[in-house]
Amino acid sequence: GAQILHVAALHDQPEVLALVATHLAGKKDLRMGGDVCLGQLALLAAASQGHTECVRLLLPLSDPKHNNSEALRQALFRRHSACVDVLWGVSDVAAALRTLSEQFGATSSLARLVEERMQAEAQRAALHEQVCHHADQQQGAPKRLSKI
Repeated sequence: GAQILHVAALHDQPEVLALVATHLAGKKDLRMGGDVCLGQLALLAAASQGHTECVRLLLPLSDPKHNNSEALRQALFRRHSACVDVLWGVSDVAAALRTLSEQFGATSSLARLVEERMQAEAQRAALHEQVCHHADQQQGAPKRLSKI
């Protein structure tokens, strides 16, 4: 199972991954041993090669936070922005950033890119919170009809 997933991810074969994932859908424990999930190496291969659809398909079969979010680090390092988008919300971004900073220095362009993305995410979350708060306040107020 793991070998098929790895080869399919490496060669960007989402159809094969989908078939294997469907077959494995009923399995309760996808651990190969220790804390390594069946799709872990395949996720790393797909992220490092920029195979976004494969990354999406492998998420249920793997742990994106494994090894300090290595899959996210690989996608960031190789500038695969679509894979980064998929992995961003399910990975440990702080751990990935910390490791990248250790590897390349806090002043590297890659570290700055990740820092900028984290700041943009924080701004987006704050804006979302403001919009939700405003909407909650508006729902409590009586509805007004506007003139056309």
